[in-house]
Amino acid sequence: MPGRVDEAVHVAAQANVSQAVPRASDFRRHLERVLCSPAFRGSHRSQQFLRHVVELALQGGFDRLKERILGIEIFHRDTQYDTSQDAIVRVTANEVRKRLVQYYAEAPAEEFRINLPAGSYIPEFVQACSESTSDKELNLPSDSTLSLTAAHPPAVTNGDSEELRVDRIRAVNPVGNVRGLRGALKSSSRSAWLFASCFAVLLFICGWVSRGIGIRNVAVSTENDIKDVRYAFYKDLLGPLVSDLQMPTEIIVSNPKIFLYRGSSEPEPNEDVESLKIRLTPSLASQLAPGANDTQANFPFHRLVLDTKDYTGIGEAKALFGLGRVLEALGRSAHLSEARFLNWDAARSEQLVVLGAPHMSPWTQNSLAGANFTVAHDSILNARPLAGEQTVYARSGEGVSLEDYGLIWMSQLPSGSRILVLAGITSTGTAGVGTFFSDPDSMQPLYRQLKQANAGPMPVNWQILLRINARDNVPVKVTSIASRINPASN
Repeated sequence: MPGRVDEAVHVAAQANVSQAVPRASDFRRHLERVLCSPAFRGSHRSQQFLRHVVELALQGGFDRLKERILGIEIFHRDTQYDTSQDAIVRVTANEVRKRLVQYYAEAPAEEFRINLPAGSYIPEFVQACSESTSDKELNLPSDSTLSLTAAHPPAVTNGDSEELRVDRIRAVNPVGNVRGLRGALKSSSRSAWLFASCFAVLLFICGWVSRGIGIRNVAVSTENDIKDVRYAFYKDLLGPLVSDLQMPTEIIVSNPKIFLYRGSSEPEPNEDVESLKIRLTPSLASQLAPGANDTQANFPFHRLVLDTKDYTGIGEAKALFGLGRVLEALGRSAHLSEARFLNWDAARSEQLVVLGAPHMSPWTQNSLAGANFTVAHDSILNARPLAGEQTVYARSGEGVSLEDYGLIWMSQLPSGSRILVLAGITSTGTAGVGTFFSDPDSMQPLYRQLKQANAGPMPVNWQILLRINARDNVPVKVTSIASRINPASN
């Protein structure tokens, strides 16, 4: 059934595009307005991606609207590149979706709309009706019936899945569809097309039902969604991060700067053309060779290459796993992105969770101010120490032992959205923070303390300072040592 569902969705998406082709010139002019808007002006990559998929769709190039091919054509990836390891297409598509939402929020009177449904790279073309204020499908001829949006089968979980949630289908204008059915009977060719469309929709719905999966129409938890009562207090602790009907939750992992040791057969290889490269002398290369694989070590030319986009810390990965368990228990979905894509556009349209020290994300470091505890390069600073507290909590270690510090930091941004930071000074510290935060037995007493200190309701801006004792870079003991309720952000 999954393969047939995919085919049905693909047919429905192509049918939508075929109805837009007669007005292709109008949609192209609309596309240029979108690409020149403030929502897209600052991202050449998003502009390039949207222009490419729209042109391919209008030209009927549906076979090229696939992740691997887009990676090769737009981002010049090797023909054999691993899409499960290199998510550039999925990440860019998600960024384009956000920018399209921003554009149409700022230009609601547009006659046309271009959408990129989640889980698909085939754009959706919409002609807005003057009597409607919601996003409708492209006005099809009177012999049309149903169209599909969010063309994404409910139970797919694989390397091509863009989001950590399940999208929904929507029947568009059912009254008009019935009228269209009557008109379709007047033409045998149109009736054949109508039958195929209805059959495709039927296949999709049968596949949806047959999987027996509970589909949520909105990404928000209710009391009935909570699968483990031990996690129920997190709903109040996290507030809009798990209960906002309008804004999705985005989890941001850090992009630390690392140098990769590489060998090659040429002194100036074509790879890593945009990266900082440091040539190594033969003597230095021989010292570093034991850390490389055999193939690299045997090459005659060696270099260090700066990488700022392909890796995140193991501590961030562990924190992400724990956070995912909390969200799952609350029935809340989330998107996943990287610190290098974080900007004010995302902050205005999403609830954010940042994993890793703020200095690993320049936007986070520059946007969070006015808090009592702040993360420095190798310490946590205490701006207003109380009795028994230190001004500086510096990490220290000897041998395989490490004493680190970390923060659970909730703040409301000036835009009104929330940002939760789970961060240690080191990646190991972040793992400890994530482990502590996702343990309801550890967090519930602190939740009660914060409410009591705020005279009842859960405060909006708060921090919890943690000490993390680790061995062999594995947290073995995490202790809460201080907390604060911070003033509102300006």
